[in-house]
Amino acid sequence: MDSQLWDYCSSGVKIYCADKNHSIKVLDAVTLDEIASLDGHLDRVNAIVAHGNSLYSGGNDNSIRVWNLTTNSSEATLSYHVGNWLFGLAIFGGKLYSGMDMV
Repeated sequence: MDSQLWDYCSSGVKIYCADKNHSIKVLDAVTLDEIASLDGHLDRVNAIVAHGNSLYSGGNDNSIRVWNLTTNSSEATLSYHVGNWLFGLAIFGGKLYSGMDMV
């Protein structure tokens, strides 16, 4: 991978890496070979979190994307951080929480 890593998480035998090139790289956890690229963000991806069969990603395009981990496809886009960059995602009690830049 020749891009700058901003966040990562794992799910099963895969590692998900958010990068500054607007994408999330899916790597095999054993070989570290790239399996897929999740593309769709319009700017840098700052935060990712996996839960069940879904991956949630957010970044400088002020959106959160919901990805299906079986098909590696985007299922939804949430746009609640208008005017602010999203820097953190967490899941607790079955709910998704996000943090943004307040500057």
